[in-house]
Amino acid sequence: MNAHAWLAAGSAWVWPRVVHHLWEGTLLALVVLLAALALRRAPARARHRLWLLLAVKLAVPSFLLTAALAWLSRTSPLSLETGPSMATVGGWMTVARVPDLVVPSGGHSEILCIASLIWTAGFLCTAGGLARRQVALARLLARARPLESGPAHEALARLGRSRPTPRVRLLASEEAEHLGSAGILHPTIVIPDALTRVLEPAELDTILQHELAHVRRRDPLVHAVQAALSCVLWFFPVVWLLDRRLAVERERACDEEVLRSGGSPQVYLLALAKACRASLGAPVPGMVTATAALRARIAGLRRPANPRSAGQHASCVLVTLACVTLSLAGMEQTHWRPVTIDRSPQPVRMTAARARIAAAGSEEIVHPPEIRLENGTGRAVTGILLGFGDGSTWRDAVDLDLSLPPHGTTILQPDWRTWHNTRPAGTAAPLHARIDGVRFGPGPVPVAAPAGEGVPARFANPNGAPLNVRSARAFSIPGAPSQVEVALENTTRRRITLVKLRFKSDAPGHAVTARAVELPPGCELLFRSNPIVPGSPEHMTVQVVGVGFEDGGHWGLLDSRIESRWPRVELPEERP
Repeated sequence: MNAHAWLAAGSAWVWPRVVHHLWEGTLLALVVLLAALALRRAPARARHRLWLLLAVKLAVPSFLLTAALAWLSRTSPLSLETGPSMATVGGWMTVARVPDLVVPSGGHSEILCIASLIWTAGFLCTAGGLARRQVALARLLARARPLESGPAHEALARLGRSRPTPRVRLLASEEAEHLGSAGILHPTIVIPDALTRVLEPAELDTILQHELAHVRRRDPLVHAVQAALSCVLWFFPVVWLLDRRLAVERERACDEEVLRSGGSPQVYLLALAKACRASLGAPVPGMVTATAALRARIAGLRRPANPRSAGQHASCVLVTLACVTLSLAGMEQTHWRPVTIDRSPQPVRMTAARARIAAAGSEEIVHPPEIRLENGTGRAVTGILLGFGDGSTWRDAVDLDLSLPPHGTTILQPDWRTWHNTRPAGTAAPLHARIDGVRFGPGPVPVAAPAGEGVPARFANPNGAPLNVRSARAFSIPGAPSQVEVALENTTRRRITLVKLRFKSDAPGHAVTARAVELPPGCELLFRSNPIVPGSPEHMTVQVVGVGFEDGGHWGLLDSRIESRWPRVELPEERP
């Protein structure tokens, strides 16, 4: 696929999950906002914890948790001892793979591509601004001088002895306009020179107590997470509200800690007023400043919090449960199912197989199986034709590349992003797997050429179909299902990269095959199936049911929900 096709496929996969994540974040934000209003007389640290839970939920989407669980489940190797049960399979037909092009049924939407480009532009602008601020902060810290003596150094040492505190560097700077703390691994407090000249010793103690509270609470780390979240979700109003509320409650929680340590409210308010008068310029970039949200903090100091406010612990528990519930509801519930395997003699032998199934509303997604393969020959294997199905509504056969040395063993793990199937949730039909062909060199898995002239097969080309059947022949193969040869013509001006055909005869079953092709506009293709089609050649019907284009769009049906009892598949374009 070209770059535009990759963008379309990625956008169609990402944005539905992002929208679901944003709805989860919005619902949880409403719960947090109501809980914070109920705790308006409680200590600020309780409200800060509530908003921090919302930040964690926004930072960890449910689909990332699903991917992490899937990765953890793959860490245990598939083996005969730990793998699923095995059984012999026989008498089932195979069809070709159904690639997941992750595009809407009417072709991919350019709106999603435009949304991805807009998000990328906003992310680069936001991340660029954050990078500039971090560079400015690093330069400020590099030019600041350490305070190893004087009133501020003595006050910091005295406060450190009174309460355990991580080792903190104290820097003074003529350039700094605001008092603040920075540094995650190496906490640093920066104090403007102008402020040291106007603060009294008692005022200096209270203002440094405030900054030490930031260090003990790891607020610089929380501030960094906020900045990263703002870069990724720069367009989301809930993140804007979250930034504001975390800044306010963080400062109020440190103010309350100063008062709990015995600081005088009058002295502390006077110190904040002097800090504001000394801070006439812009805040220090990337720092947790002492003068943020001053109006709300003064109101909080004038109305002390009730440390025994009822419901604060219950509110934290409620928000935690809401966060966990939303995360679990948004996760794909996955589990492993055993896959029965064919034990017929093959150059490459299956010894174990399993498949992962993910719940998706009224359906479930069946991912391609993990299969343990053993090469019983003295030749290197470069590919296999793998048959896979559930014996009920769909069966697949796909040509997969692999590197299997002579007499070697490997675990085959097809990429679920390019191949999966869907079926109704709760389907009890067993999963099967078998090897239909082995490749020992370059090129596709060999398919035997049909013998004889064959008999004409029926076909019908719907109006406006991008791919027309020019001719079709069915061949009878002794001891095996029928084989079909189809001549196809690309009637569009777009390059076709995927062809999906359905074969239906007088037998109860059918076969649906999809194959990757390179068919330029106006060109023809001779398609030859594997001997997989049940029924007599005289009653064979061929139908084009899906076409995939190089630009990522498609026509028809690319899923696998096609019942074998249907005499003809009704395509979306054929409906009145």
